[in-house]
Amino acid sequence: MTVDELGILYRSGNAACEDETSLAQARMLTTRLQDGDPLLTAAWGRMRAISLVAISATAEVLGAHFDLFKGESDAHAEVAPMLADLVARKLARESDGALVMDVAGDGLPDNAPPLLLQKSDGAALYGTTDLATLRQRVRDLGTEQIVYCTDDRQALHIASVFSAARTAGYADGVELRHATFGTVRGSDGKPFKTRDGSAASVGDMIDLALAKSSEKVTDGEAATAVGLGALKFTDLSTPRNTGYVFDIDRMTSFEGRTGPYLQYAYARISSILDKAEEAGMVPAEMVSISHPSERAVLMECLWYPHALSQAAHQLESFEIADRAYQVADAFSRFYADCPVLKADDPSGRLATCRLVAQVIGKCLELLGMEPVRRM
Repeated sequence: MTVDELGILYRSGNAACEDETSLAQARMLTTRLQDGDPLLTAAWGRMRAISLVAISATAEVLGAHFDLFKGESDAHAEVAPMLADLVARKLARESDGALVMDVAGDGLPDNAPPLLLQKSDGAALYGTTDLATLRQRVRDLGTEQIVYCTDDRQALHIASVFSAARTAGYADGVELRHATFGTVRGSDGKPFKTRDGSAASVGDMIDLALAKSSEKVTDGEAATAVGLGALKFTDLSTPRNTGYVFDIDRMTSFEGRTGPYLQYAYARISSILDKAEEAGMVPAEMVSISHPSERAVLMECLWYPHALSQAAHQLESFEIADRAYQVADAFSRFYADCPVLKADDPSGRLATCRLVAQVIGKCLELLGMEPVRRM
């Protein structure tokens, strides 16, 4: 079975559960799975393996790396002892046959509902496994900071889990943060979908980006770098709460605030430095300022450390993306106003080019984009 077939099953299951009888059956099967039913556990294990293979393949294409693949299901054995601990310390209470825990703080409204830990039929919920996972990671990994990256519609749920963890002492001395993100939308303003009307996956977006970049860049390796760079820059250059419109033509354009524009700027600077090296010209040790446009691009470079600090503090990659664009845009004006190889003092302007290449190259690297030296 493929991951696409699993997706079809998922959608059909959701549709079927609009019927109360089917929903009751699904809940019963969920409880049996959580109780360790061997047949259901084996089926779930096969589905999990298929999903992880697909996730790993997509991550590899994107150049992403994970030290561990551990999800909430890996903390299943933690659930029973955790619930027993919460009940023994009177932190969890019974409510209409279910087990709940009161939550407050962490930006929760005053009337926030309690966190539901166990249903009346004994089944655990997302809140239960999320809390057990957090407890396990703090205990086993010695975690000092945990960042949850989810759709902003889960903000109330995550805040409730954080509140419960702090109340129970499961996150003492640990910084808990929720990095919410918006939605990828189509031109109609609705969540982006493929032509057949199904929700677009990351794989679908990658395929679209690579197909479009191959139309614009003849070199295969460069086209791949540009296509993936276009996708990554679009996603990471927008404040994460706002989301963005998936416009493949704009994303892959070599003009404007795009990934290809930055990669082309880096390639152009690399070409200047390569030609200088071939001609025996060496950048000066120190930059020198001989034109307002040169001063302007150097001033933009000076903001690079501040952008890194802001990105780390706010968990906002757009700070780095914006810095790269501002530097590249200022360099474009410098390039138009100031000859480099034919300047009276080429070494000084080559030093400026070298610094700009370092700043843009590092920004691209931090955004997971490949700096392209030739295009």
